Amino acid sequence: MTLPHALNGLGDIAADYDLLLCDVWGVIHNGRESWPGACEALARFNRDHGQVVLISNSPRPAPGVVVQLDALGVPRDSWRAVVTSGDATRRELARRAPGPAWIIGPDR
Repeated sequence: MTLPHALNGLGDIAADYDLLLCDVWGVIHNGRESWPGACEALARFNRDHGQVVLISNSPRPAPGVVVQLDALGVPRDSWRAVVTSGDATRRELARRAPGPAWIIGPDR
């Protein structure tokens, strides 16, 4: 069995890719502050290799996540787009309209 090769950082593999999908929570911030090293690595990839798309399982649309990223100090040059599960859900509901949809969970 071959063990996985440990990477020193994104720079070790960046030249092999032209798109990077990166989670948000726990990867570029901890909910209170951004992690500068992670943001710098993403900005380098975005500048030198390809696009960084941030992905989140947040139910909010992407603009709400962008507001949070700005507040946490995540530089705009470290990503090109943000996609959330809320965005995907809204698109799918619109595609199926006027079909039925059910809300499962507590009233809010």
